[in-house]
Amino acid sequence: MNSKIDQAIGGIKKAVGDATGNQKMQAEGMAKSGKGQTGDQMGNTSDQMGNTSDQMGNTSDQMGNTSDQMGNTSGQMGNASDQMGNSGGQMGAARQQMSNSGDQMGISGDQMGDPSDHMGNIGGQMGAARQQIGSTGQQLGNAQDDSMNTSGNLNQQDWGGN
Repeated sequence: MNSKIDQAIGGIKKAVGDATGNQKMQAEGMAKSGKGQTGDQMGNTSDQMGNTSDQMGNTSDQMGNTSDQMGNTSGQMGNASDQMGNSGGQMGAARQQMSNSGDQMGISGDQMGDPSDHMGNIGGQMGAARQQIGSTGQQLGNAQDDSMNTSGNLNQQDWGGN
């Protein structure tokens, strides 16, 4: 509001200075008007910075939600990995039974195949994928912290608007 008043007073002084030929009054009017315009611009810039800070906060919230989803997915992968491990153990027991049956029939266990090895490999791959998801979730958490710090710093700045 003060900037609008400064602009109006500056405009009046400049007009009086123009009409009377008083150069000092013209200069004071132009300076006062310029001060008012600068105040408006600073206020607008401050508003824009506030909007940017709000947008960064929203982005940070979205990153937090994504991080939570990654954590949930990691947990689901862990459960699936555990189930694969249990299945691998059951496959190993079944292989032993097949081997025993094969021995009784005169067929070697190697000829019957080794499904437990295959299940073990899949379980290892699931564990590696789970670890990668956990690492990505941690990186997202760190990025969220950085974003929140930046947003907080922007909110604390005094932009000098009138």
